[in-house]
Amino acid sequence: MRWESAIDLQRHHQLKADNDTSSSIPGSQTNRNLERHAAKIYTYSNFYRFQDELWVACMDCEIEDRKAIQEGFSIAIADSSKKGGKTRQVIYNPLDHVAHCSCKMFECEGITCRHILCVLKAKVHELPSYYILNR
Repeated sequence: MRWESAIDLQRHHQLKADNDTSSSIPGSQTNRNLERHAAKIYTYSNFYRFQDELWVACMDCEIEDRKAIQEGFSIAIADSSKKGGKTRQVIYNPLDHVAHCSCKMFECEGITCRHILCVLKAKVHELPSYYILNR
């Protein structure tokens, strides 16, 4: 009996999230097309996580170094969002706009990290399909 009510509650929350996502768009913090596109494709909870990463990418991350390599570019990103900020390596392929970061946030959590967004924000106006995962 208790299990059924827990499942019903989970279904209710899922239907509410689906309705919210399909009927409205969350507010933007920046004036970037990348953020507007993400608001249309992500669920609310994922969009807010993406929005936080984009904000930090705009405010606290900057490109330190860029080297041409066989796959595209190796880009060093200085992240000053935390005390004693780290430098992360991003391998960026300009042909398909796919980047892989040394922090591995996208591979682990499914949300594009601030380091990749620091590279993409100047290059693309919409999130590449590689970063849009199915539910």
